[in-house]
Amino acid sequence: MKKITFLTLLGLISLNFSCADEVTYTEDNQEFLDELSGIYTLTKIDFETAVDLDADGDLGSNLFEEYISCEWSIPLGDYQAKFHVNINIENKSVVLEVPFSHYDGLSDQQTSCMRPSRIDRQIEIDYGSKTISLASNAYEEDFFYSTFQTKVIDVVWDNRIIYATIEKEFFTPNEEWETVILEVEYEWQTPE
Repeated sequence: MKKITFLTLLGLISLNFSCADEVTYTEDNQEFLDELSGIYTLTKIDFETAVDLDADGDLGSNLFEEYISCEWSIPLGDYQAKFHVNINIENKSVVLEVPFSHYDGLSDQQTSCMRPSRIDRQIEIDYGSKTISLASNAYEEDFFYSTFQTKVIDVVWDNRIIYATIEKEFFTPNEEWETVILEVEYEWQTPE
């Protein structure tokens, strides 16, 4: 009996030490959540390696220059991002609007026209260091890659700017898929 009591006590002590390192939400952390909240607007979207998505013969390293619009498109400068944090159910995510190659269901064809897609990824918030990181979620990763040819590799928040690294496939006017790595920035614009 003493052995069971000792092991139980030892288990509780080790649980307390492991939980002591974690920083969870308290009222004092609201200031950081207030800094995160708001609407962020796309200001930069560069390719890691220059590509020619618009088939003009020139390699470009900036999607603002290579962007192909159509009737379903919105200007890249209107793309947005924001954080969703519901502390009551411990749901935390970042939503990023990123361009994807439009599939025209009427003609049953892939097009090089780009339109926005919303990628919603779960995040972890470290209130102690005031940082965010992507939560590991294989289902989300598989869904967004198979649906929108998009894989969010990394997301960092610093001083009201969201920095994201995204692997993306675009359908080119040459009717080929081009895989690129995008370095993306969204700057805070307004409170929600």
